[in-house]
Amino acid sequence: MPECSFCGGEIADVREQREFRVRGRDISVDVQFSRCSQCGEEVWTDDQVTAAQQAATASVRRARGLLQPSEIVRIRKSLALTQDEFEQLLGAGKKTVVRWERGIVPPSSAMNELIWLIGEDRQNAVRLARKNGVALSDPASAPGPAVLRRKVS
Repeated sequence: MPECSFCGGEIADVREQREFRVRGRDISVDVQFSRCSQCGEEVWTDDQVTAAQQAATASVRRARGLLQPSEIVRIRKSLALTQDEFEQLLGAGKKTVVRWERGIVPPSSAMNELIWLIGEDRQNAVRLARKNGVALSDPASAPGPAVLRRKVS
């Protein structure tokens, strides 16, 4: 068994509910990490932190009817754009698309709607590309259109 670096106690795996704040919402998700049985010190691996972030974000995404990471990837790829080019198209910050596509953070409701509109009608992407200086490939050479589901409220 691994030992605690603080007190030498035994480190054990733990699974429990934890509260996270995501986009102004308190979310309770089931997470796994390690804890010292003697002093209570918590030990989280990078993978456990990522899994907790993804679980909390998925909960927010479901509650707000936001696009899934796979849907964002499909829309971006339907336009044959890199993540950097998609960020430029949307006017998003550096590495934002990476975080959306990995499920680490959800897009805002407004950005989600913009992405959905782009996926729904390529002309929306064309207009935005012209405004933001992004070169879109010829539609004939691009992958097929993104097929999206629309949550009806």
